[in-house]
Parts: sequence; C-alpha cells; structure tokens
Amino acid sequence: MTERFEFDHLSIAVRRPLATARQLRAELGAEPLTGGILPQFRYLLMHVGDVSNGHVRGGRLELISTPEDPPEHTAASGFMHRFLAKHGERAHHLSFNVPDLRAARSALHEAGFHTIQEDLDFPGWQEVFLPPDQLHGMLIQIASTPAPIRTEALLGTRERDWSSLPNNRGATDPGWWEPLWNSPPPPHAETGYLGSIVVGTSDLARSDVLFTILRGVPEPVSFPGAVARKYVWPTGSIILVEGEPGVRGAVVTFPGTRTRAAWQIGDVPVADSPEDVTPHGASVPERPATPVFVRRADRVAGVAHVVIDRPEARNAINTEVARQLGAEFDRCDRDPAVRVIVLSGAPLPDGRGTFSAGLDLKAFAASGDIGEIPGRGFAGLAERPPVTPIIAAVEGFALAGGFEIALACDLIVAAADARFGLPEVTRGLVADGGSLLRLPERIPAAIAMELALTGTDVTAETLERLGIVNRVVPGGEAVEGAHELASAIARNAPLALTATKRILSRASRAVDGGAWAEQRAIAEPVWTSDDAREGASAFAERRDPEFRGE
Repeated sequence: MTERFEFDHLSIAVRRPLATARQLRAELGAEPLTGGILPQFRYLLMHVGDVSNGHVRGGRLELISTPEDPPEHTAASGFMHRFLAKHGERAHHLSFNVPDLRAARSALHEAGFHTIQEDLDFPGWQEVFLPPDQLHGMLIQIASTPAPIRTEALLGTRERDWSSLPNNRGATDPGWWEPLWNSPPPPHAETGYLGSIVVGTSDLARSDVLFTILRGVPEPVSFPGAVARKYVWPTGSIILVEGEPGVRGAVVTFPGTRTRAAWQIGDVPVADSPEDVTPHGASVPERPATPVFVRRADRVAGVAHVVIDRPEARNAINTEVARQLGAEFDRCDRDPAVRVIVLSGAPLPDGRGTFSAGLDLKAFAASGDIGEIPGRGFAGLAERPPVTPIIAAVEGFALAGGFEIALACDLIVAAADARFGLPEVTRGLVADGGSLLRLPERIPAAIAMELALTGTDVTAETLERLGIVNRVVPGGEAVEGAHELASAIARNAPLALTATKRILSRASRAVDGGAWAEQRAIAEPVWTSDDAREGASAFAERRDPEFRGE
C-alpha cells in the first residue's frame, strides 16, 4: 500500500537551506515565503502544495541550518517522509500553532522564558522563537495562522544536540531532549494525528510550564523506571521523561503507517512500552477502544453543550473522564464559534436527572484514582476552568466533587429539586477540588464552614438565596434554563466576554497557584490515610465507615 504524507507545518534540518529550497521548488513546486539568519540557526519557510502524484499533500515547510552540522542536504523528490524516516533519530526543532500568539508570548515571558526572532506582522503568519538553551537543546517555534492548522506539534531533525551552545546565563547547558518513539493515535484523535513524540528532559518542571502555556492537555502516563508527563493536542502528543542522558530511540512513523520505533533506556532495550510500541518494522496490536464518557449535545448556535455521560456510575469522575472533559473544554476554547459552554450530566438509566456524584470512590478505593489531570485539577477544570464562560446545568445531585465542578463553573442553573453538598468528611476525605477556596468568597465564612464540616446537603433554593445558584427552574428544565441564559450571553461580543471573565476571575483565590499548592500540602496526608481508604471502601461495600484517626 502506498503511503501518503501530509503536513501543515514541518521543520527539518538541512546543511544548505538555499540549495534544498531550489530542489524543492523544482521537484515539488514549493514557493519561498520568508527566511532569516540568526546566531543559532538559519531558516527558510516555504509553501508546498499538493504534488501531482498524490503522495505528498503539503503545507508550510521550514528548512533549518544549525551550527551543529545537521544532516546532509537531501533529495526531496516525492517522498519526503523517507528522508525523515532515515534521519529522524534526533529532534532539534519543535513547531507549535497557537490561536493567539501575543497572548502565548506574554505568558512565556511571565514564566521566565525569553524569545528571539519575533515576527508578529508577517501577512498570514506570525512567529516567535525560543532559543535552544532554555529547554535542553530544543529550538521552539510558536506560530499563529489565520485558520487553525491540523498539526500542532511536529518534529524536525538533528544529528547532535545543542548542549555546547551557551545558555542565557553564559554557561553551557548539559540538558538534553531526545525523541524516543511514536505511538498510535488515541481514539479521540482528530484526522492527521502524527503520533506521540517522546523526549527526555532533565528539567521536567520547566518543560511542564512550557507545554501548559502552549495549551497541551495533560494526561496521565506511566513510563518504566522514570517520571513522565504527557501533553496532548488534537493531532499529536508529547511525553516528557525525566532522567539522565542515555535515553535513545528513533521516530520513524507517519500518518497511515503501522511502523513503530524501537526504543531503549541507556544500554538496556525495553521490550514493552506503556503505549504498545513494538520494534521497528513490526505491526502494532489493536487496542481496545477507550469508552467515551464526554459528549456534545449542541442545540443553540454559539453554545457548546458538554455532557458528562457516565450514568451507570452517576456521572462520577475518574481520570479518564477528567481527561476527556479537559480535552473537550480545550476544543471549545479553540473554536471561535463557541462563546458559551453549558455543562450537564447524563440522566440516570431510569430517566432521573443527575449532575455528578463527584469522585469515583470505587476507583479510588481500588487503585487510588483521584480524577485529576496535571495542570487542570479535578474533573479537568477545578484548577484551570475553560477560558470560555461556562454554565452548570444541575439536575438531581451535585455532591462532593459534583458540587465542586459546579462551583468551578461561572454560573449555575439548577432544578428546584437539585441537592448540593460536600460529604467528603463523612468518607474520611477532604474537599480539595476548589470548593474550600471558592465557597468563602461567595458566602459567609460560617456557612461555608458548616457545609464543609457537617457534610450535609442543601437545596437549590437555599443556594440561590446565598447567591451561589443563579437561577432555579422546575425539575427537568435545568438544561433548558441554562441554554436560555447561555443564549443571552452568546449574543455579545466574544472578545469582550473573554476579557470580562478573565478580569472577574483574577479576584479569586481559586486561580492562585500558591493557594492550590498550600491546600494540596494540607490535604495530602488525609488522602493517603487509613481513614480515607476506609471511607472509600465502606462506600463501595455499602456499609458505615469505622474511622480511627490514622
């Protein structure tokens, strides 16, 4: 079967960019767009259209020349993927697409990164570069285009790393980034998925900052013998592995292929990876489909209706539900047509409405699953809600983490028979999904204390009087009422809506990373206590817990 190679923005290293450009122009009809010469590298940006033989469907191609003796100038005829498969053992360049380049640049500067070669006014294309010394030899390009591009995280190639280059402190940086393998696309991946790029880093915290700013959605990942983080974009993902130099591998996969790269840590090959990676040339076994726990049920223009769809568990939250929610919120934030989000829970199998029972205590008792994703917190929004205004439509019960999900939303529309509460203390747990930060800002401290310490639930009317619930509607009409409120918001100017929410939100401690860190330090001993396990086990076994204060 003939492979087809598609890309939207691809960066490759070549020895002579101009010579390669001439060949690309002659053989692929590539047209130069812009270029530049900097101390660290030379680059040339070109546009590649569809090739007549149908095997290359292009986009923007960037040719990079570095001081580090990159791969030999290569023939470009027809199948550029063959070149990349041959020379893809070392990555030196990552390109990202972001919807708002200036906002991303500002966030990077606030996080302590500095940029080089900024072009914010080039027609149809904006870009900034982060020098390679800041992130262990990886040159980072961040770009913005008028329309979303399919591939948001792509690799270039290199022969040697950048460790000999001076960093911004005038010293050499021993850090390293290396690609390890590509993985098959997850079930939720969009068309054009390019696999999971795995890189090593000796500064995981700093790398976390970068990929959070670049709108990567954190996902849990296990990696044998090392600490790892995973960030996902609709068309690709990056796994960061923290450790010492000595991680090696090769990236050799492209859309439509089933070829994967062998990988190893140090001198010891690893036979089985957490992503079913197999040695080069072998086929990847089929993987069971991940259940879909989050769906869209849009009905009004400008309003995204997101549904937690796990009725058999009363819409309880585990890590997979949190990941899917976070990914859906990110899609909403990227979609200019979405001005408001309505969040609801799927009805129970018997037809009764319910919002969410909060944390899946059975999963917690069995495996310690706490329904969080790094950087976003519980349910994929507690610590970092979507930028888009979001309304909770509450039917039935919003208890424990379910109440915390509703509190993380900007507005709440509740059915008259809905019940809210924080029963965590009755299960030996702490309500650390944001409610203890948000409630004292919205209601008197003594009432917040009573709700949190007794674990009793209250009615929607009570919370409406306290100013937590915006509107109370008849039972069964919460979603309709939320859409009515959303429509009133969606008719307004989108930039004004986003800015207004951002300004109002900045007054809350719930957006303060320090407050979350302090809360986590206080709550962590409770979550790892015997009482916590007893409370969750008692819930799963339908019995009263026996707490011992241990």
